[in-house]
Amino acid sequence: VDFPRDGLKAIKAVQNSGGYGIAVDDDEILTAQKMLSSHSGIFSEPAAAAAFAGLTKDVEKGEIKDGERVVVLITGTGLKDITAAQRKIIIPDPVKPDINVLKQVI
Repeated sequence: VDFPRDGLKAIKAVQNSGGYGIAVDDDEILTAQKMLSSHSGIFSEPAAAAAFAGLTKDVEKGEIKDGERVVVLITGTGLKDITAAQRKIIIPDPVKPDINVLKQVI
């Protein structure tokens, strides 16, 4: 977020709760977006996938241990930004509506 609405308030809330923040880049966010849709069926917008990208990064760093419970809020749909999602996926060639062609593809 270039200019968070209540950035200072958010930082104070994190500090007062004993929490911390983690930075993720655009590639990590788009990778998390693809992972969410591929493994859970949740197609989130990149901004919503940022939280999952942070979780993924913390798991890899060992900050989140096995057995710990974590909640990640995914609030926005990927339909808000289809162009971003298309940077990480390969769109397959269309298949002609012919059963024999379909059998060849399968």
